[in-house]
Amino acid sequence: MLTFLATCEQEFKADCTSNMFLAMERFAPSKRWHVDQMIKVLTT
Repeated sequence: MLTFLATCEQEFKADCTSNMFLAMERFAPSKRWHVDQMIKVLTT
């Protein structure tokens, strides 16, 4: 998903990022993992 986010058109990035954050929050195995994944998405 991060590869898609890095290469997708600008108009899709906001929706994709929002949905990724919702999924990460819901299915995060730990707080640390959640924060690490959020940082990866924000820097992509």
